[in-house]
Amino acid sequence: MNAISKSLRRALPGVLLVLAVSASFAASASYEKGLEDGRKFGQQAGAAKGTADGQAAAERDGFAKGMEDERTDQPPPGDGSEPPTPPSTGVERGSEIGDPESAERIGQEALARYPDLMPKASTLATTGEAPAGESQDGLDYSKGFALGLAAGFAETYAAARLQGYEQAYPAAYARGRAEYRRLYRRPDGSVIDAKTQYELGRQALLLNRFDEAIHRFDIAIASEGAADVLAPALYYKAKAYYDWSKPKEALHVLVKLLTDFAESAYADDGYFLAGAAYEKTPAAGLGGLFGKRRFPQARDAYRTLTVKYPQSPIAGDAFFRLGYTSEKVGDKPAAIAAYRTMIEKFPDHPLASEARSRLARLESR
Repeated sequence: MNAISKSLRRALPGVLLVLAVSASFAASASYEKGLEDGRKFGQQAGAAKGTADGQAAAERDGFAKGMEDERTDQPPPGDGSEPPTPPSTGVERGSEIGDPESAERIGQEALARYPDLMPKASTLATTGEAPAGESQDGLDYSKGFALGLAAGFAETYAAARLQGYEQAYPAAYARGRAEYRRLYRRPDGSVIDAKTQYELGRQALLLNRFDEAIHRFDIAIASEGAADVLAPALYYKAKAYYDWSKPKEALHVLVKLLTDFAESAYADDGYFLAGAAYEKTPAAGLGGLFGKRRFPQARDAYRTLTVKYPQSPIAGDAFFRLGYTSEKVGDKPAAIAAYRTMIEKFPDHPLASEARSRLARLESR
């Protein structure tokens, strides 16, 4: 028995060595399998992402260049479709991955340059989880897959981006020139004046084409001879933002309206719209995260309207909103006073019935 034990003890180091070598070979094979699978996946992902990014860049650059060339009456470059070279894409190489070391080097470089593009690869490299549908051979496969994906992405992204850019640019350039003509020029080629731009903006707003409406109001404001339309263009630009569910942008425009055109016929409407926009704007700090709105500022806007413009056609609406926002900030006496004033001055207002109900509820507490 002792002789057998001694024999086993002598043989054990050799057995362990064989097992270790076998495990090393298995790990290497697993790593290379992951590298191969990841690289194929990365090549597909790089091509798809590169094409999409190139097309998006061409849409932006081509449209802007077309607008500018039409504005300055420049002839189209060449046949009108020659795109400039797109910006550098970072990892631009067509390297062949011949061994794990080169894959790791290129893969790490790609992962560093495109961390937001490859969260899957980053996750695999740190968690050791194989991709869905693949066998789990341990961290060696996962790391190989992650780095192979990154390297494959680097191989195809740049060329796909350039190709996507070149393919999309001509149409975007043509759309830019056509859009400038539509927005700025009449069919006979003459420039559209400020008043007409304002009216076209109003039409676009009625059709809920908010982006176009804002664009036309901006053109009207910047045009020569715009003095008569500045105040209304600012008001309706703010309203377009508000109707577009962008109250913060609306408030930025209203500040200019109520500062530069405080005596205009649109000032009372401006204060009411400011109150409405504040009601929809999240409060600062943690309160905004929990749905709290800027009711104190809204109340100030409605109060200013009722004090400065008591004869305004929207004064009744302003008194109602003044009561409502006073309730929201916990000022019961102010809310009661606002509802009472509204009922007394505007007994036939569509909101008078609701004001009476709210007043009764407050007085019964």
